[in-house]
Parts: sequence; structure tokens; C-alpha cells
Amino acid sequence: MSEVTGDDLDRLYAQPAEAIQRAVLPYLVPFHEAYIGAATFFCLASGREQGLDASPRGGPAGFVKVLDPHHVAFADWPGNNRIETMRNLVEDPRLAMLFLFPGLEVFLRINGKGRISTNPDLLGSLKEGQKAPKTAIVVTIDQASSTAARL
Repeated sequence: MSEVTGDDLDRLYAQPAEAIQRAVLPYLVPFHEAYIGAATFFCLASGREQGLDASPRGGPAGFVKVLDPHHVAFADWPGNNRIETMRNLVEDPRLAMLFLFPGLEVFLRINGKGRISTNPDLLGSLKEGQKAPKTAIVVTIDQASSTAARL
């Protein structure tokens, strides 16, 4: 098996089209905000030296809140209590979010940095019924892009 270098990849693959490159933004546009507002599912990837984690996150439409064009937030509800994402973010704030809609051939990707918040006002805005989460993850967006699926 041979090692492939970055130069090898540049020779093997064409550069992305200019329209694709322009679609990667450091903030959300109204289409992204509407997409997030309707989303009921995304995958969250994070990591640290000890390893990587990808976890499914779901909830009712609107469970991910757009705070402003540069920030989104979502509740961290109890699951298996391994809290891998939380532990990862404490050591390395980088994360990626991939929003998917079954039957819709457009994905939304967000790359950024996450921080864990216990701000009571934020937690109150993320309530489900009368129950508020213990923590929330606030994401500062480095890149946002929507991409058509290639099926």
C-alpha cells in the first residue's frame, strides 16, 4: 500500500468549482437559518487526543436555536451518560455538525468551535415542556455550507 500525499491529491482531483468555494461562508444566511429551524436531526462530530466521536442528535423542529448569524445552540439532554462530546469539547473545542432531512437531497454542514454553557437564560430557551437541560452547547461558526447530495 502506498502513501498518498497532498500533492498527489492535487494531481488526481480538480479544484472545486468556484460556486462551491463561494458557498462556504463564515456565517449563516437566511436559507441556513430556515433549514436549522426545521431540522429534527443532525450528526455531531468532535474529538480529542484519546479519540473521535460522532453522535446523533435529534428533537422537535427548532431544537437547535440560531442565536445570531455566527452562533447556534442546542441542549445536551441525558443519553447514555458517557458524555464523550462534552469531554471532547473541554479539551478541543473543534466540532462539525451535519444536518440531514430524509428525502431532501440538501445537507447543511457547520464547522466551528463549541463551548459548554450553563447560562440559565440560554437553558430556559432550550426547554422541552417544563424541563430545562443541565447544559447546552454553543457553537461559534467557522464555516457553514449547504450541499446537494450525490446519490
